[in-house]
Amino acid sequence: MANKTSVSLSRFVFREFCKAALIPLLAIELTLILLYFWSNARNYDKAAATLQKESIGHMDEIVSAQTLLLSEQLKAITALSHILQDETQYFFENPNLLPPPSNNPAQFAFAPNGIYYQTNNKGGGSLYYSTLTTIGSIQKQKAARSEALDPIFKHLYQANKNIVAVYLNTFDSMNRYYPFINEVHKQYLPAIHIPDFNFYYLADAKHNPERGPVWTETYLDPAGQGWMMSCVVPIYRGTFLEGVAGIDITIEKFLDNILKLELPWGAEAFLVDSKGTIMAMHTGVERIFGLTELRDYVYKEQIGQNTYKPETFNLLKTGIPGVADIISRLLREDKSTVELEIASEHFLLSQATEQETGWKLMVLADKKRILQPINALQFQTKRLGYVAIGGMIVFYFLFFLYLLYNARRISYKISTPVVDIARRSQKIAKGHYDTVPVHYTISELNTLNDNYSAMVLEIKGLYDTLHNEIILANAEIEERKRAQSALYKGEQKLAAVFNHTLQFMGLWETDGTVIKVNKTALDFAGCTEAEVLEKPAWEGPWWLHSDEIQKKI
Repeated sequence: MANKTSVSLSRFVFREFCKAALIPLLAIELTLILLYFWSNARNYDKAAATLQKESIGHMDEIVSAQTLLLSEQLKAITALSHILQDETQYFFENPNLLPPPSNNPAQFAFAPNGIYYQTNNKGGGSLYYSTLTTIGSIQKQKAARSEALDPIFKHLYQANKNIVAVYLNTFDSMNRYYPFINEVHKQYLPAIHIPDFNFYYLADAKHNPERGPVWTETYLDPAGQGWMMSCVVPIYRGTFLEGVAGIDITIEKFLDNILKLELPWGAEAFLVDSKGTIMAMHTGVERIFGLTELRDYVYKEQIGQNTYKPETFNLLKTGIPGVADIISRLLREDKSTVELEIASEHFLLSQATEQETGWKLMVLADKKRILQPINALQFQTKRLGYVAIGGMIVFYFLFFLYLLYNARRISYKISTPVVDIARRSQKIAKGHYDTVPVHYTISELNTLNDNYSAMVLEIKGLYDTLHNEIILANAEIEERKRAQSALYKGEQKLAAVFNHTLQFMGLWETDGTVIKVNKTALDFAGCTEAEVLEKPAWEGPWWLHSDEIQKKI
């Protein structure tokens, strides 16, 4: 049988003590900690899902409310555009309507580049006439008479803080613009065909048969105001389109007065047109989409055609993965909230449609800020868990030291009596029967020691008895040895006489079986012992010559 590795009793007791006390307790603690982290993670997921659901509902409410506010702002400007339309149409329907008398009448002249323009600023509007139009008396009269529109333009300009300009563009490329543009002949190109611009053709009969107000997309203003949007209205005289009047709002005004919303979670609002182009946005949205809003524009050259925002502002053409598909879907929906991932950051994007223009007011909120209270709570609970783990490590280190001390102490108490008994056993094996009892603190060991002492006494008694019997047996053996020696000597003498006598000698059993024949008898018969031993004596070769003797034998 293979030998198994053995250990000392004290080591065995210590090892088993650790198994029984330390390992189960450690397993229980680890189970509790794992259960703590698992339940914490589960609660976090449920709370985060609930908070996100509530946040989505809250964002839907916010964007709906803010869209209504935006609509009110735009409706206010649309309402002013109706006034602008009515007053301007009245102007064209009444050719005798002239500007009020003034000590400082408007003065006009041809610029060196051929532009016909108003040279003096009377606190009203400026006037520009393109070189594409031949300037005759009718055109000059029309230009001078358009000063009559200045009071209504000024009134509308002052009626709403968002408005940066009010203007009239006619079919023959005349522009009346309030507030006054100094050196207007240097601002505009000489040969501008105004009906080609979006702020004109969006209001013509083809694009606006209803003849109502129309909002343009974002474009670069030829008049030098930068990036803006216009609310334009057609000006008819009967069925003839005399021109288009409009009210301008720059992106800067739009951001400062309309999109300057205080939203929860640091959310940012931005405006998108029906083509997916960002019309206006704050710096927070700029950072997320990697864009810079076109608040200002340095006019290095004059604007002679429609200039819209670059395609980089069109979210349907952005290179950010997944954004174009989401925006495309949102543009088809009246109201919705989706989750958006940009550069590994997660956002909630909520949008609603502004009914006046069809634009989309979108609100973008960082999910981390939405979930910040729960994340902070999870951080605290995790930290508490880590503190518990650290405390458990310290506790188990101290507990292990305590357990090590106690295990060794207990193993010593248990092993010492057993070792003592083992040593006494070794002495017993050598013939030393010490029966002096030793008392221990463990009752079972005391019982074992008492039983062992009784066993030793019994063994000692048996040993003494056996020792005496061995002495007697040894004496008897010695006696037998002496008798055997004498018997052996007698047999030696008998053998000498038996084998060397000249007489025939043999030994028979009571039944006549031959068991011994001397050498003289064998030599005489000329046979060996094997031929006569264990056979009846009368069959021996010595008696074969006489039947009578055989019968007698």
